[in-house]
Amino acid sequence: MLTVRINYRSAIPIRAIPFCSHGFLTATAVAGFLASPNSIPAEYDQQSSEDVNHPLSRYDRPPAPFRVTSPGQIEQLHPGIFSAVVDAVKVAVDAGDQMASIRALPPGIFVWLDEIKTLFDFLDFQYHRQEYDARDEVTNFRYWMDEPFVGIDVASTSMIMEDIAHAAEAVIRRTVKRSGPG
Repeated sequence: MLTVRINYRSAIPIRAIPFCSHGFLTATAVAGFLASPNSIPAEYDQQSSEDVNHPLSRYDRPPAPFRVTSPGQIEQLHPGIFSAVVDAVKVAVDAGDQMASIRALPPGIFVWLDEIKTLFDFLDFQYHRQEYDARDEVTNFRYWMDEPFVGIDVASTSMIMEDIAHAAEAVIRRTVKRSGPG
């Protein structure tokens, strides 16, 4: 499983996104929305805005990246720190090695699983399903899978899960202050 439970919520390392989307969200696309959250324009129309479960109405922003610090605190990351990642991923893609582009993404960075699934559904509908619906073709051919059915070897899994061991155990503990006895 490429997802991790953090503070009772499912998160996914950004290096796992190309595998779980089966290449639909490439390392270049991941680096792009991390560095520039406004790079993916939202598209709304009257018909879809009335349906709260429609992929076009559920999407409002790309997932916000975060990391888990060693004491177990969640630290939100500013998009500006990912500006160099876009160039590094482009260089790795130009080299022709698929795994190099995923290695160019920083390790130990997460997004919430529900947020990346919303982005996946939005992009899938926006770029592909509208066209197939217009032609009355089969629309349900691409799915997000938390555990990819494509076999991933041990080296790839360890590269994806690099620097996340402490994050799996991160639970924010809150104390309750009692006002009196009992």
